[in-house]
Amino acid sequence: MYTFEEKFAEYSPYFAEVRKKLLVVGIFFLVTFIGGFLATVSLFRLVSKYFVIQDVTIITLSPFQFVDLAMNTGIAIALVCSFPVLVYQIFSFLKTGLTFKEKTKFLLYVPLIIFLFIVGFSYGFFTIYSTFALIAQINVSVGMQNYWDISRLVSEIFLTSALLGIIFEFPLVLSALIRMQLFDIRHLRARRRHAIAIIFIGTSLLPPTDGVSLAVMVVPLILLYEATIFFNRNQKFIYS
Repeated sequence: MYTFEEKFAEYSPYFAEVRKKLLVVGIFFLVTFIGGFLATVSLFRLVSKYFVIQDVTIITLSPFQFVDLAMNTGIAIALVCSFPVLVYQIFSFLKTGLTFKEKTKFLLYVPLIIFLFIVGFSYGFFTIYSTFALIAQINVSVGMQNYWDISRLVSEIFLTSALLGIIFEFPLVLSALIRMQLFDIRHLRARRRHAIAIIFIGTSLLPPTDGVSLAVMVVPLILLYEATIFFNRNQKFIYS
């Protein structure tokens, strides 16, 4: 019978390797965040040429509003840029224990990982942008003027889009756990209501916290959960 200390000593090299790889991702995230923060002015000038919502005047509400915008821009850019680094670090950690066939499968999944991220980001951007454009027209039709806070607007669109890019990887992660026999597909079917509740609670804790962004993130997550069950419906749990 192994003691806790013996178990910890046995796995400590793996913990050290995980810590090292997380540190690499964290440093890369910090560097790209700083780069995005400093590049906000140039990026805003570029985006403002194409990012236009009809009948909306974008304003700042305080002298430090642009700092908030720069923070949100830095976080969104860091999320987008750090995700491929995270995928590579996961592969480099696992590759020594993988067979040639498993390595090949993982590498074949990389284009799918990138594709899902792009789809998630694009879905978030165009859905929220279109929703806001519709809301702006409704406001005008009832006689209201649209003066929107620049920091909150950019945060809701770009930060939500970046988070959705990551969220759209959910089916791959869950499918991997199912194939590793860590999840039983029958339990996923039986606990739909619990899963939906967890999705709502977890998503509500992510920024931004407005209702539109919450709906945009929750709906695809529920659909992705169902899609994961469908595509893994023939998987058998060896301990059943």
